[in-house]
Amino acid sequence: MGTTIAEMEGRRAREIADEWRSRGYEVAIGPTQEQLPPFLAGFSPHLLMKKGDKSIVVEVRSRTVIDSEGPPSELAAALKERPGWTYWLAPVQVGEQLSVPKGVRDFAQQDVLDCAAASERLLEAGFAEAAFVKACAAADGAVRMLLDAEGELVGRPLLVGRPVAEYAIGKATQEGAISSKFYFLLMDAMERRNAIIHGFGVDETDAESVREVVDAARRLLKELEVLAEEEGC
Repeated sequence: MGTTIAEMEGRRAREIADEWRSRGYEVAIGPTQEQLPPFLAGFSPHLLMKKGDKSIVVEVRSRTVIDSEGPPSELAAALKERPGWTYWLAPVQVGEQLSVPKGVRDFAQQDVLDCAAASERLLEAGFAEAAFVKACAAADGAVRMLLDAEGELVGRPLLVGRPVAEYAIGKATQEGAISSKFYFLLMDAMERRNAIIHGFGVDETDAESVREVVDAARRLLKELEVLAEEEGC
């Protein structure tokens, strides 16, 4: 009998719990309502992790479940403005690696910069949706590069194959490669990007949304430069 999605989610939750306990966090798997604060009453996250004045609430879900049920926006919204509290969506990779044709290669730093610049040119020409998709490509590539660099720095691979963007973003947040601020920005952007490229109508894309994602891509490259300097020390 094959492993069910629920079993894979449970296994991933235990892996996260073990890792963060090793970092000094107090971790509750499947926290009870008594363990959760009043403002999270009614929610059922997979993990509650605490250390000092920092608390992290984690939901572990497969891409299949995310696609069918939608993003857990209510739980994310409940924590978004809470000082000291962070929400993480930890996607489980269930056969979700990207299928890519021959000739495709991973992004280099110049590719990210070129993508960002192309996005700005498209925006200036009045093609906001195309500019947004190009900006997301720049940010997605930057996240993968940063996560790969983090893996090299700590001596273990953090990406296997070419996982979907949402998985890479979630993993990068768990590893501390990107902040929760970038997490929310990028996850929202990727959801909108996916809707556009799969032929769904979306509200008008505003220029500020494009610029935010372009700026995020360039900031992530700055983080990559810092990591490179640390590795060279």
